[in-house]
Amino acid sequence: MADANAVQSTWAPLRYRPYWGLVFAGALFLVFVLLYAQVVPPLEGPDAGAHFRYAIYLRDHGLPPLDAERAEISHQLVQQPPLYYGLVAAASLFSPGDETLGLEELNPYLEKGLSRRATVTPLEPPSLTVAWPLYAAVIIATVGGLLAVAGTWLLVHAMMPHTPLLATAAAVVVGLNPQFLFSAATVTNDTWTAATTVLAMWLAVCALKQPQRPWLWLAAGMVAGLA
Repeated sequence: MADANAVQSTWAPLRYRPYWGLVFAGALFLVFVLLYAQVVPPLEGPDAGAHFRYAIYLRDHGLPPLDAERAEISHQLVQQPPLYYGLVAAASLFSPGDETLGLEELNPYLEKGLSRRATVTPLEPPSLTVAWPLYAAVIIATVGGLLAVAGTWLLVHAMMPHTPLLATAAAVVVGLNPQFLFSAATVTNDTWTAATTVLAMWLAVCALKQPQRPWLWLAAGMVAGLA
């Protein structure tokens, strides 16, 4: 009995070793996102200004800009899931939104083909109070990217539990995609769309493999609704 206990205590930690691949993929993603964030201005992403204006409007009014009079605030973005915008609105609840919106200065030379920058960086760095909603929007986009990487690992691991290296490889491929890294370092809801989609798929696979837990289908449906 003592020998059996010794073997069990020696090998039990191996059950958790595959999850080091998840930690590795997530850490690698965060390192590269930080590098991207050092060189990519937060409002350089596609429609970044519209994403941010939508979040601030949601914070100030409690509803998305649905009427025609205010549609220009976020143009096509009003039909997108409000999860990301709600998180940004909550994170910037006690910050001056109007001053932060003033940080978005479009580059007049972009449309003339004389520059590749969409925005102009202020000569004087704004105070943390003013810039916090913008920082929060980027941080929340990064969290969405991290969840997408984790969800990819969980999905592949759930489908092929005996090949943890494959799950790690898939998560690293997603996390190191240059366009995905760029999105995770700017203001966008794209990372959360990817995250909720892959997490819903993972929960659906878990529900198929564990029919004794029907609540997993409910969880998958709820997460899919957030996507």
